[in-house]
Amino acid sequence: QAGILASHRAAAQRVLDETVGELDGDLPQADLVRLSARLLKAHRGAEIGMSFGPAASEGLAKGPVRVGDLCRVSQSFLTPATLELQGRQILGLLREREDAAITGARGYGIGFRPQGQCFGRIEFDGVETDGGETRINGEPLDPERWYRVGTLTHLTDREGGGYPSLDGSRNAEFVRFYLLRDLLVDSFRKGEAQRLLAEGKADAAG
Repeated sequence: QAGILASHRAAAQRVLDETVGELDGDLPQADLVRLSARLLKAHRGAEIGMSFGPAASEGLAKGPVRVGDLCRVSQSFLTPATLELQGRQILGLLREREDAAITGARGYGIGFRPQGQCFGRIEFDGVETDGGETRINGEPLDPERWYRVGTLTHLTDREGGGYPSLDGSRNAEFVRFYLLRDLLVDSFRKGEAQRLLAEGKADAAG
């Protein structure tokens, strides 16, 4: 029995040791959460990407990125999903993510690993605010319109995601047994994550 256990442990370690990418600089936790929002938008074919603190418990260090690294920083049982949010809900989320009582609240129970992670700031891709105006992919936000959002199953309502304006989302869709960490691994392996990071740096520099 000990030999069987050792064999399976060795096989699991080989999976975890696979290098799936390379970072030319440290990737802080907040930037990894923003990257997850961009990946969720693309992966789910949505107009908007949306993620939050428990998507990454910590950042990634410069150098090789291994499967085990991504499993370590994304331990929560968060599943990529698509849902619809009304424009007025998005405006509410933008206000609420500045509220320390909301962002500092901690998540417990099924799905949060490690327990007690802060909900943190919701991060968007495809949502821009400038001079008091909010735009969705360059177009003025319509408070009455329903927008297709690539996100995580925990962000379907306040109970799971901590933000009051999540209540009222509709048409949630997801595939079971495919977690955010699987998406991160696949995206680094294909070079998509690295491409999005480079584009983000170019946009910031421009």
